[in-house]
Amino acid sequence: MESIKNIMGMTTQTLGGDEKPKFTVLECCEICGEPTKMQEPFLGKEVGVKCRCFREQQEKEEKARLIAEAEYERRKAKTNSLMDEKAQSAVFENLTIDDDNKKYIQAAENYCVHWAENYKANRGLLFYGGTGRGKTTIAFCIANRLINNGIGVKAITVNAMIQRVKDSFRNNGENGETALKAEIKEAALLILDDLGAELKTEWSTCFLYEIIDERYRSGKPTIVTTNLTLKQLREHLTDKNGIPRAFDRLVEGLTPVEFQCRNYRKEQAKANKSDYDFFTVY
Repeated sequence: MESIKNIMGMTTQTLGGDEKPKFTVLECCEICGEPTKMQEPFLGKEVGVKCRCFREQQEKEEKARLIAEAEYERRKAKTNSLMDEKAQSAVFENLTIDDDNKKYIQAAENYCVHWAENYKANRGLLFYGGTGRGKTTIAFCIANRLINNGIGVKAITVNAMIQRVKDSFRNNGENGETALKAEIKEAALLILDDLGAELKTEWSTCFLYEIIDERYRSGKPTIVTTNLTLKQLREHLTDKNGIPRAFDRLVEGLTPVEFQCRNYRKEQAKANKSDYDFFTVY
């Protein structure tokens, strides 16, 4: 690279062609050596020029701005997802994988990888099995992975969803209830956790059918977790007339996945008790 002293005073043709007017270099960047100030050929006006250092800094700042905006949108999407703080922290990267749960975790990650196809096919999942098997954690891992990829997700326990709808109606009337229902129905993916743990009433059964049916008809996938067996879930979702409409619509749109791994929650509880016993002074 030529020294700045050698560059100073040189002229640079900017418009192309030998007969075009030329600019005179007045100042150069001490780092990259490119011009930072030039003089135009007609009135002698000095003009600033963006050297390579300046351009690279601008690109760096623009990249940082875009990253910050993406992080803001991600955090806002998580806040709007209806998930509590614990659910928002569930990520595949933090899961402990063993022979018992490996296939379920891989299947869940695969669901995210092929999200576009699953969405187009309205392909949902029904995670069922005993308590403490990791169904909820894996379902929320799916939610957070897709949110990070820019997908609109609503994820909430059925009990909390029912309570939110009731509170919204109590506080804002029918308009509030309708708006919250619309959010739930229109999400690209809806995750309903712990179906069957809610108190069964005529209203709750009708409400769940409304949500499940609307999502099925609109072609939007749903993921459901439950501690009930399929038979128990069918009974739970059967209405007062003995018709299991919600269950039939549910299994029509979801692929059942039975979690047959061991009870991790029970094992953790035992480990926590052992730690407590160790530090107890008798």
